[in-house]
Amino acid sequence: MQSAIAPEILDDIVPRLASEGFNINCLSVDIDIGDFQAAVARALEWHKTVIRRPSGDDRNRTVDTIRTITRKLHEHQDVYAQQVLNVLGLGSTSYRPSVAQFNGVALAALDELYTHYSLMRTPDSQAWFSNLTLLEKISADDVYTFAKKRRAFEGYDKLVHSNGERAVASAAVHVLAKTVAELSITGPHSFEQILDEILPSDTDAKKMTLARVKPAFSRDEFMRFRKWCWFDEEELSIETVCQILKFLLDDAQEAGIDPRNPEEAESWMDLIEGYPDPNNVADFLCTVKLFTDFHRETLENRLPWDQAAHKARHRMIAAEQRLGNNILDEL
Repeated sequence: MQSAIAPEILDDIVPRLASEGFNINCLSVDIDIGDFQAAVARALEWHKTVIRRPSGDDRNRTVDTIRTITRKLHEHQDVYAQQVLNVLGLGSTSYRPSVAQFNGVALAALDELYTHYSLMRTPDSQAWFSNLTLLEKISADDVYTFAKKRRAFEGYDKLVHSNGERAVASAAVHVLAKTVAELSITGPHSFEQILDEILPSDTDAKKMTLARVKPAFSRDEFMRFRKWCWFDEEELSIETVCQILKFLLDDAQEAGIDPRNPEEAESWMDLIEGYPDPNNVADFLCTVKLFTDFHRETLENRLPWDQAAHKARHRMIAAEQRLGNNILDEL
């Protein structure tokens, strides 16, 4: 049965199976196959009805995230849109949806869009997705094929099995943005009007947006801080380092991010555009990794700030030397 389940979906349901006493990494030889298959069936049904159809705050966050990315794609801010897509994780947080929640709502929105609207002309998918890579075009074509038949949500398992959850997420919002744009060009309704009808936003939802926080330090200080993080421990005084780390803490708290939780390090993507010329995402997130370790040392181990800063820096450099370009896997 496992072979028929996409790896990403299997990852989603593993905790559910574990709660019923089935550890798929070390199943007992005398396991009752019938009981196991029934547990898998229940976990998949839970995935289809709960995860793919989020409600309440989970749905509000998901809808807002899809709307944000769709707008950015429409405005040709592809890099910004990709940054938001990149931080979708296996599980949801108080600030962003899981990739499964995102896909469920996005695919259902496409079904609704193609149910209530008709394109006045047949789009050229090659032109629609000309800015995508070959693999991205394949995923987008797959999603578009299901969407125009109003079967995108129904085809969730097939799409994820063929393309992977993250590829489906990217494809779904690209198809959504292109379709809404085409309808706004050929019909009486604007892009925003169509988006509001298909994905009405809850204005009270905790939004997943970038650049809400304005930094309290200069570009020069930030660049020197990065140099201190990676290369030159003598670049800044420890007093200045601690001051910048405190600014990072204040910014995180203002943005609603818990810096004590290492799993929320990726949520700092929310702050990226608020800092002066952060160079690139990986570098910035590694700096955040340093800060997360630093804050944990001061909070849990009660080290003085200067000792905690040095310890976190050395730990990050050791991880970088061990993992190379895969250091973000530890975030």
